Amino acid sequence: MNPYQNAAETIAAVDRELRAWANGLLISAGLGDIRVDDPDSPSRVKIEADKLAPFPKPASEPGATISLLGRGEGNIGVPEPWPEVGRLMTHGLELVFPKVEGKGTRPEHLTTVMPLENMPGPVRDWYATQGEVEGTESWLFTRDGRKMARLPSLEWRPSMLAVMKYTTSVEGDISVNTMQAYGVLAVGAYMERTIKVTLPPLPMAENVLGLAEALATVLPTDQQARLLSLCARLKAPQDQLFALLPITEDWTLAVQVSLGAGPLLAPSVKPVVNTGMQMPGGGR
Repeated sequence: MNPYQNAAETIAAVDRELRAWANGLLISAGLGDIRVDDPDSPSRVKIEADKLAPFPKPASEPGATISLLGRGEGNIGVPEPWPEVGRLMTHGLELVFPKVEGKGTRPEHLTTVMPLENMPGPVRDWYATQGEVEGTESWLFTRDGRKMARLPSLEWRPSMLAVMKYTTSVEGDISVNTMQAYGVLAVGAYMERTIKVTLPPLPMAENVLGLAEALATVLPTDQQARLLSLCARLKAPQDQLFALLPITEDWTLAVQVSLGAGPLLAPSVKPVVNTGMQMPGGGR
């Protein structure tokens, strides 16, 4: 699934849950005779999508990416469990790519490249499946007749924040007080503040978790089990909370959504870990 398909599925899932949430509120309020978007109901609340717009302010361009490689804190704005995944992958990289002592003001860092033949089996196999192409975007290149593997970079692309706006109306037999229905929805948005939505796995290149699973094999047993568990979790549907916005003159119901976020894996792009150790990029 690509990011655009994921955005479409996320919006559809939030839309379904919002309507189910509104229906549940009416039932809880004793207004079960008023159904949401039910053409067979004598009285019904019609929830109509109005627009989806950037929120809380217009988005001019994507935000700066955030490095996931590090052994400490500093992944503000990155959702769980990616900060932990990044830390565990960093431990694995430190066991695969030798450290180079710092000189002067330059901190200790990991070597830029590593002979493919000297890598642990699963990590070597992962690199071999990436292949070799022309240019610095290649994971492998040949130096003095030896296949060399480039140090990876793993970054987080921040999400675009937007709001899904809806208008509502009561149709059919309005012998039940229409204002009651509007009031229940308004109080629900004010009191509950969030809805929980089950979403498909986040879209990412298959090689992202493949590298994580390969690096897990070089970690101590407890860290290996934890990283593999997190990889399995990221392959499964996820529950996520979405904020309900209080009713205003501009909308009757609204949900804030985040779209387009995800991990970006690439070779040799000068990542920096959060402890001060630099992991430089490089080329041939």
